[in-house]
Amino acid sequence: MSQLGFSYIRFSSKPQERGDSLRRQTELAASWCKRHDVTLDASTTLHDLGKSAFTGAHRVNPDRHALAGFLKLVEQGRVPRGSYFIIENLDRLSREHIQPALILVLNLLQAGIRIVQLSPAELVFDDKSEMPMVMLMVIELSRGHSESAMKSERIGAAWKNKRVAATKTGALLTRSLPAWLTTKGATITVKPGADTAIRQIYALAAAGYGLSAIARKLTADHVPPIGPSGRWDRAYIMVILNDRRAMGEFQPRKRDKTTVGEPIPSYFPAIVNENEWLAAQAHRTHHKRIRTTKHIFLFSGILVHARTGENYTSQKFIQRTGEICYRLVNREALTGIMKYYLFPERHFEHAILSMLKELSPKDVLRGKHQHDETQTIAGQLAQVELKITELENELMHGNVSALANVLRRLESQKADLATRLQDARKKAMHPLAESWGTTQSLLAHAEGEENRIALRSALRRIIDTMHILVVSKKPTQHLAIVQIRFTGGTCRDYAILSSAGCRYKKAACEVSSFVSDTIDGDLDLRNPEHVAALESALLATL
Repeated sequence: MSQLGFSYIRFSSKPQERGDSLRRQTELAASWCKRHDVTLDASTTLHDLGKSAFTGAHRVNPDRHALAGFLKLVEQGRVPRGSYFIIENLDRLSREHIQPALILVLNLLQAGIRIVQLSPAELVFDDKSEMPMVMLMVIELSRGHSESAMKSERIGAAWKNKRVAATKTGALLTRSLPAWLTTKGATITVKPGADTAIRQIYALAAAGYGLSAIARKLTADHVPPIGPSGRWDRAYIMVILNDRRAMGEFQPRKRDKTTVGEPIPSYFPAIVNENEWLAAQAHRTHHKRIRTTKHIFLFSGILVHARTGENYTSQKFIQRTGEICYRLVNREALTGIMKYYLFPERHFEHAILSMLKELSPKDVLRGKHQHDETQTIAGQLAQVELKITELENELMHGNVSALANVLRRLESQKADLATRLQDARKKAMHPLAESWGTTQSLLAHAEGEENRIALRSALRRIIDTMHILVVSKKPTQHLAIVQIRFTGGTCRDYAILSSAGCRYKKAACEVSSFVSDTIDGDLDLRNPEHVAALESALLATL
């Protein structure tokens, strides 16, 4: 019975797939097997097409890489000893540094696998190979690594020169562009109508629209879609809003998506400015991401279940009369892991908005104005960048090890300050006093989709969290204790009693400020002990 042969074919780049590499390697392996009476295993496809062997990534993740899959089969003993592993050249197997490459080859040989090199010289390596053959193996593996290392260095230098040229002169660095851009010769231009659509997306996001609401609005307004799907969808709108390329900024990246160097400003045509970009981000990142439906739930993302810390949401239901209504429901109940604690949304909304109308900015803001930290943080960031520059110069003639440690710490500080600076700029787009004024003006006009979206956005800016504790002994009566923590630092507690209507009386809702005499000190609905004590006291009085 003839031995089994396994042909492994690999090349580094996708363009080689359109060339002759695949055909050549396939025919060479088949020809060798025929001449040596070896049965080529056609059931196992060992192709790593467009995969580099320089980093060794093709040796891991058997689900993605053929070599890793073959190594796993060998390790499991599912490849018979004495089988042939056929490759065009040893550099198809590995172009890593000589040590990991040699270990890979020796492990295969020790497992009883014979390695066949077809070119430039036909060689067969096995666990009995003598020193001359092992030396030839080392030379081939070393040559493959050296070629790849030199190629990597040259490509890296070429890309570095391209990045420098792109930064200084705006030279085109890559033909890969976002869907709203195209090229005319060496010039990047905006596709017709795309700039208007992107500005509208940023304006809607800044007004408080969620991704789904933006998609519906653009579709209803017959704005021509951009992007791969041919329609307006949440995923691509999120890409546009997250993408600083809309500001004209380009961040060069490696193939693995890691960043290379600093972002290049004004590389692309700028469609929105930094203030517009920050205004959109301020609304999108203040709270957890929420899904927007046609019904605008004003307290989405800020209303929290006091018992668990999870969010409350809005649920639609149809009454016996056929009327469509909405009620507040704890999310855990929807997944079946907790009982329902329901409250009529209409009553809750009316009660909270009526109480907010009566508050003055002085009550909530304590007479304080939100401090703009951007200048302070920007100054700190500039100082850290200056120290980094000085250290980089000292690295040429100082204690490299010690300076490198300091440099790493400064780089970490720089990244932290950059994040804080961006957050401060977002907050500066909507000062707290201005947000409170916007909320007060919208409270009287809480009808209509656009007004409700704007009001929801304003509420998120002035309210940090709203903790709600719902207790009930009767299915027709619900009591909610609500604790509102404002962004300015103050806190207000309210009691809302909702009574369902019947044939003899109308539904009713009463709201008042709430003071608890069951808790020592200030009531805190974030504290589980306070919540449990308050719940027991309320149930005893109902």
